[in-house]
Amino acid sequence: NQRMRVTAIDPAELDADYAMRIMLETLALTMTLDGFGARARREAKAQVTAMRRAARAKDIEGWFAAHGEYHRLLSAGAGEALQRQLRALSDRSVRYIRIIQRFDSTSWSEPGNIEHPAILDAVVAGDRDAAVSCLAHHLERTALRVLRDHAPDYVPTAVPKAMTLVNAGPSPWET
Repeated sequence: NQRMRVTAIDPAELDADYAMRIMLETLALTMTLDGFGARARREAKAQVTAMRRAARAKDIEGWFAAHGEYHRLLSAGAGEALQRQLRALSDRSVRYIRIIQRFDSTSWSEPGNIEHPAILDAVVAGDRDAAVSCLAHHLERTALRVLRDHAPDYVPTAVPKAMTLVNAGPSPWET
């Protein structure tokens, strides 16, 4: 018989979660690259298409399902222990993204419409460095956007350090 309580947004937790995602998802991606065959390519491309369709239809649940499957495909070559860690980090970060989507239903998917296909193009081309860079920058941009929207005074520390460690270089989407 207790009241329901909404957990406050913890920017330090989000910063740390995304830093860990940058490190672990890029590692998982490198473990996946060699075995990313024609079937995985078709499935990933289908998920990119599904994300675009869901975004146009403002189907947030459909978008999340396709997005989760897309990222799962990119990390499928990692072992189960790493997969569990990635799922836990993703689940925690998704709650913050859902809040943005509720308040900003028009632009939440736009960057992903560029970033997800770019990651896949690099994977298909077998360009490990570009794939890692694109994925790292995708996660970084998401983290910084969510942090800016939820905690504008918070200065991220973990995400920039993770980006330095993966040596992702400049964002492929900025000139």
